[in-house]
This record gives sequence, C-alpha cells and structure tokens, in this order.
Amino acid sequence: GSSTTETTTGSVTGPLVIGNEARITGNSTEGLLGLIDEVRISKVARGADQFIFEPIDLVTDTDNDLLPDAWERLYAATLGKLSGLDGANSDNDSGTDLAEYQAGSNPVNPNSTPTDTDADTLLDTSEIRHFGSLSQGPTGDPDGDGEITAVELANGSAPNHRASTAADTDADSLPDGWEQAHFGNLSLNGGSDPDGDGFGNLQERIAATNPANPWSRSTGTAVNIVPIDDGDHATSDFGYAGASAINTVAFVRSSLKTVGNQQFITWYGRHQHDANATFNNTIWIGRRTLGSSQWEIFRQPYTANNITDGHDVISYGIDGEGYMHVSWGMHGDAFHYARSTSPVTGTGPIALGPDGPMSGNENTVTYPQFLKLPDGDLLFVFREIASGNGETFITRWDTDTHTWIPVHVNGGVQAPFIKGTWAPAYDYNAYLNMPQLGGPDGDDLILTWCWRFLPVNGTGAPGSPGGLSGYQTNNMLCFGRSTDAGKTWQRFDGTPYSLPISRDAESGVEATRAETIVNIPEGFSLINQASTCLDRSGNPVTATWWAPQTSTGNFRRQYMVVFRHDNGTWQTRPVSNRTNDPTGTRFSETAVRDLGRPVVVNDDQDRLIVAYRDDADENGITIVHSLPKAEDPDRLVWIEFDLTHDNLGNYEPIIDNELWDRDRQLHFLYQASEGEGYAPPANTADRMSVLEWDAAAYFAQKPQPQVAFNGDRTQVSITLTSEPSWSYRLWSSTNLDDWTLIETRDGTGAPLVFSQPTLVGDSKRFWRIEFVEGGF
Repeated sequence: GSSTTETTTGSVTGPLVIGNEARITGNSTEGLLGLIDEVRISKVARGADQFIFEPIDLVTDTDNDLLPDAWERLYAATLGKLSGLDGANSDNDSGTDLAEYQAGSNPVNPNSTPTDTDADTLLDTSEIRHFGSLSQGPTGDPDGDGEITAVELANGSAPNHRASTAADTDADSLPDGWEQAHFGNLSLNGGSDPDGDGFGNLQERIAATNPANPWSRSTGTAVNIVPIDDGDHATSDFGYAGASAINTVAFVRSSLKTVGNQQFITWYGRHQHDANATFNNTIWIGRRTLGSSQWEIFRQPYTANNITDGHDVISYGIDGEGYMHVSWGMHGDAFHYARSTSPVTGTGPIALGPDGPMSGNENTVTYPQFLKLPDGDLLFVFREIASGNGETFITRWDTDTHTWIPVHVNGGVQAPFIKGTWAPAYDYNAYLNMPQLGGPDGDDLILTWCWRFLPVNGTGAPGSPGGLSGYQTNNMLCFGRSTDAGKTWQRFDGTPYSLPISRDAESGVEATRAETIVNIPEGFSLINQASTCLDRSGNPVTATWWAPQTSTGNFRRQYMVVFRHDNGTWQTRPVSNRTNDPTGTRFSETAVRDLGRPVVVNDDQDRLIVAYRDDADENGITIVHSLPKAEDPDRLVWIEFDLTHDNLGNYEPIIDNELWDRDRQLHFLYQASEGEGYAPPANTADRMSVLEWDAAAYFAQKPQPQVAFNGDRTQVSITLTSEPSWSYRLWSSTNLDDWTLIETRDGTGAPLVFSQPTLVGDSKRFWRIEFVEGGF
C-alpha cells in the first residue's frame, strides 16, 4: 500500500520503503522520508508485542524470585506466574524458568528451551557452529545438497557444506561406507596414503584399487592429492576459482613454501556455496606438518584490489626469524603489504598485522616476489608503473633492524636496476622469469627476462616497433647475474653492467645494454613471466613458450627450453609437439590461457623436468623431462607423460621451490579454475589441494620382481611395479650366462605381470628385468 509521512523537513506520499535510497532526511519522492528512531535486535524470534522499546530494568526484582520484574512481565501478565526459585518450570520443558531467563529462551513456550531458544528443533550450538547465527530452520537446505538441515544434523553431516552428506559425512570425497570397509573408521581423509604406494586414498577410490594394499595400484604416475582440509567439516576450505586463476598463476614464486618440517600455503578463500560468507575472497593461510594430510587454516581480512584480475596474486616470504611477509592484490594500483604479528613457524596462530607501507617507496606495484637469503634477510623484487613502460626494483628486509631498505638509491630516491621508461624513445618493461638464488654462498641473484613494448598508440612513446600489442610485443631473452644479492650486476662472462640495465642502452652508456641470450623478435608469441631454474653448474635454464617457426609463417606455439651448453653457447629445444594450434593463426591476448606457463626444475642427475598445463590434450599437468645430462649432454631426448588427467581450466603450475631444492619432492598448488571447458561447481569456488609427486623416487626406481607359480607349477608369473615413460624387458636363462629376451613392455604405473609357461625338463631357470628411462 502507500502511506503519508510527515516530518519536520517535509512530506512525501508513496510506498513504505526503508533502506538504500530511502535513507534520507529531506524531501524525496523515492520512498520513506524520515529517520529510524530506535532499533531493537533479538537473538530469538519474537512477536511484535514482545519487543520492549524502553530501557529494560534488569535489576528490580520485587518478588525476590531471581527473575527481573521487567523480564517476567514480558511473558506473564502478573508477577508470580514465573519464578526462579525451587526449580520452577512454567512450560514443563527441559529448562527451568531461571535457566530460560539466563539462556534467553521463552519460559512459556515448551518448544523454546535453553538449548533451542528459537524453538526450531535445532540445537542453538549446532546452528551457531554451522551458520554463525540462528537464522536457519530445520526444513531448509542452505548448502543445496538435497538434504534438509534437520536430517544433516541427525546423521552427523554438515548442513552448510555441500560435500558433507549422509553418504560422506566428513566431506573428504571418500564415501563413509568405503572408509569403514577399508579402515574400520573415518579417521583418514583423501590425502592419506596408508599403504605407502604413492597414491592417496582419493585416487585409490576413483581407480577402485585397494588403499591398504601397495600392490593394488592404478595406471599412471603415483601422485597424492592432499585437499586443504582443517578436519572440521562445518567449515569450507575452498578457494576462488574464477577465470583469472588468481590462486594458480605460475609467476608466483611463493604461494607454497616449506620451512623446516612445515608447509605453508596462501590463497584467496571462498565458501563453496555461500556468496555472502564473511571471508569470501580474502587471504587464507594454511599450515601443516609435512607428511600430514591435516591442515590448520587461518583466515585474514585482506582481499585483492580486483579478484577477477590474475595479476593480483598473493606472494609471501618467511624471514630468518620465522615472520611471514605478504604482499598481494595489486596490478599497478594501491600497494598492499603486511607482516605477521608473530613467527608463523611452530604451533601458534597466524595473524597478519596492518596493511601498510614497506620502505615507503612502493606505489604502483605488480609481480611481487620474495626470496630468502642465507642470512635470513628477504629480497623483494617488483615492477612499478605498468606493462610496456615499467621499472624493476629490489628492496631488502634487514632482520637486524627490522626495516625494508631499497637496494638501489639515486639522489636519496629508490632507483630501478632495470629501466624501461625512455620517452620520447620507446618505452617497455622487463618481465622476469622466476628469479633464482645460487652461487657459492647462495646470495647470487640470477635472472633471465624478456621485454615488452607499449602497444601502438601507447602514451608518451612511439609504441611497438612491430605495430603489435599485448604479449605479441614480447621480445628477446636476456641475462643478468648479481653476486651480492642484487646490488651490482654483470653479464654471463663477468663483465659488469652499469645501472640501470636497459634494452638498447638508451642512456648512451653501452654498459647498460642488456645481454641477449636468445634473439626472439616481436610477433613470435613469446609468453612473459615464465620459469627459470639453475642446472648443476649454476647456470640458468628457462622454460617458456613461443612460436619458434614464426619466420616461416607457422605460428603454432610450443613449449621451449633455453640452456647454456657446455660448448659455451645458449641453445633452445622444443619440448612439446603441439598440433592443435592452426599454423596460420597468430593468437592474440585472448588466447594466452590456452597454454599455462610452465615451471622447470633440475635434479641431482642434471635432468631437466618441465611441468605445464595446456589445451592440447586432457588439460591436466604434463611432465616433459630430459635424460640425465651425462647420458644426453646435448639435451636432444625429451620424454613426455601426463602426471594428472583432470581438466584444470586456466590453471598454471605453482611448486614448492624450497621443498624441491631440499628433498627433490615436487609439490604443486592444485586447483582448477574456470576456462577451457571447465566451470566451478558453485559460487565460483573449488577445492584447494596440494599435489605431491615424489620425483626423486620416480627417477631412482628399482623394481623388485615377485615370482609366483600356479597350482600345478605349469605357469610362472613375474610381477613388478612400473612407471610411465619407462620400459621393461624380461630375460630368461638356465645358466646365468646365456640370456634370452622374452618380452618388452612399456610401464603404465600399474604393476606389470609377465606370464610364462614352465618348460619340461628345466631343473632351474633364472629371470631378470632390464628397465630403461624413456624406452628401448
């Protein structure tokens, strides 16, 4: 209907509306005119006549029955109907009148009790735990899993967790019946690996193998997916999974990091179905003991400037004193930085301090990277300004003074060590390929990078010489090394740079010109912000992608590796054979996500291992590796296999660099994000996990054959574990001198079974297994 409202400031006739545009004090035709005089909020449901719009006297008790008179009159016409003495219980429910007063329940409603004040048959403690309030009723289904709240609470599942149902009450993606059948209880989760075969329970369930038998294995490489799970199925541990893939962008050095025996992870959390959850899109920090599948989760109040921008990533470092330094949420706009209020190592809670300045010189930051020096200090490497006209800086955290100090200063002002703003000449910026620390003391900062120009019609400078835009203006791969943690810089041969380094020595000082190690022109579809590792000689190896045959009109993009050969030259190798890109199409910025940026590592045998996600196959993680350098010094042989088969959408691999450097374990931050045919199940959110691959064990495998005969000993079976990308040969002999090749088979990940008939007259027979990496 309508109403006429009169105030001292005017009047208006119209529908009765409170809130939004109606919150006014002057004349308006848009809704209710006026101010709200008083508000009373009740934690339980009350009728309109049960609100007291006057000061409540909770002291006066004229009948001395321990109940304030004002409270008694709220529920009874006269004093004496209710009493706090002698266990009086006016409505004959489970709570005395005194207990009802103390709990805030209704003493004249038998359904309203001290444990269920809102009389909805749901325990208040359960409602508060799962929903944070008493707003839900017994017949609702707030998590949309098809089970009403009353049923979920009765069967022990969580009514606010879509994955927690009667069939899987602990929401670990393992049906309760399956867990009971194999383990007799629900104590293990999807990330546990009780039989030690490298496959977690989640993979064993999907493959229908036995999680308690190490010989019961599925095909494929043994990997263990450990969901981020705090053990409380009343909470949601998911993360934002929009097309920005903001939690899984490969240029982040440290979203996953190991310190001692603890692993830390950061992500932008998001409730799995509740779009209004308090901590949606804020920073969440996870911590676990290595080897455990149980995590602690600490939610922080900070979020990105733009959650849909994949540049606005979270990056962190942990200094020598155990404090976490976090920078997040920026793409050339408002700077964000916070330091934990106490060391994050150990068992104490993790809380970030205020969002504030670092050295005071950081403004329009993008691509924050932290690196820990051997003395416990941190380096913070970042870009200022914007794509196509940016500067690259380094700031250092001093653990003695607890201050951030610019590494390069000119005239009292922080100065870049790589400069890209040269208007009216060409403007550009450097894109670093995963900075690395190395050298004899561990404080050599080693970089490779490419350049990007402003597009044509860019402001302040001519724009791309090739008339291109976006990543198609990326060009060249360059090199620099600092032997003193970023202060001074030199070329590969030790010749010193003059700072700041530039593409074309625009300052007029030739010693500022960057050393080009691979000449890649504009238009070659070179991706920026790729990956670098160090080989056993301490030289950088960069994995990236570009279209190497562009000069012939073939724009098909391939994953590429750049390395320093023993003959003193920089060489490139294609490590993929992608055929799904049309050869005649040069792809624009909109197709960048077709190929995730790769990561590259180097193991103790000087074997290069590249991991990437692209749309050429199933869109999971692909591994491509070389042979050990001693076997193939020219890096001509590359072996490929799929590590996972999930469609990961726009995902890019992020690894735990510290764990790899120490233990040769490859742990990936693992979350699918929208794109490439994948869509999050609900609320733009999906599960966060760590994917564990024991690469050291994979490459050091030594099969242990088991020999068994059938009942009448007419058939012998030789069974052994196998791995993809390896081949196995069975040889037979009666005297250990003369061997006959019986069969050659490729590994699958599942056990291989060689079956052979026994030969009449054999008094003895020997078998041996020959196996080789990459196949015979």
